This record gives sequence, C-alpha cells and structure tokens, in this order.
Amino acid sequence: MSAPHNMIVVGDRLLIEPSDEARTHSGLYLPAGSQESDGVRSGKVLATGPGVALPHAGADGEDEPWKEKRQSARFIPMQVEAGDEALFFKKAAVEIRYDSKIYLVVPQSAVLIVIRP
Repeated sequence: MSAPHNMIVVGDRLLIEPSDEARTHSGLYLPAGSQESDGVRSGKVLATGPGVALPHAGADGEDEPWKEKRQSARFIPMQVEAGDEALFFKKAAVEIRYDSKIYLVVPQSAVLIVIRP
C-alpha cells in the first residue's frame, strides 16, 4: 500500500499504516501485551517528510554579489524510508482518518527500530 496521492508529509514526520498483529511483516515477534503495557506499536511506513529544516547559513554569496544566491531549502535527511517496517512509541503517534482508513503520523524521533525489506 502506498500513501494517498494528495497527502504530503512535512518535516521529520512519517505516515504509517498501523499493524495490530503480534508479528511484523518481516518476522519480528512482539511480546504479548507489548502494545498495551510498553506503549510500542508497529506499522509500515507509507511516506516520509523531507527531514529537519536547516537554518539559512547566511554566507551563500552575500559577500560575492556576482554569485547566484541560494534559495532552496536544506534539510537533514530522514533515516527512515517508505516501505520500512517501524516500531515506535505509541504515545508519540497522532491517529488520523482519511478516506475511511486509519493512518498514524509519527515523528522520526519516536521510532525505536526500523526493519528494511
């Protein structure tokens, strides 16, 4: 499954399709009760934002007027990619409904482990 075509994830957030299984798609078993007691959930990452925005450095051609000034945003890239299976803190997730489906928006900092196919 992929993210809906008109949903854009911003910043350092992930769009996740939650999984309620005790076993992840990649074969990792979650202990019984881990979702309730420890506050850990799993799911498939559908889309990621661009990352954490870096502030403008201020030295991009300011002292050299003939240089073209840099206007594009710079980001610290994300470690998590679409298609990864992620284990994350349940409390950090925000549940949203879109087209009668449930998705979770999770900051990358809440991810504990990523399983890449």
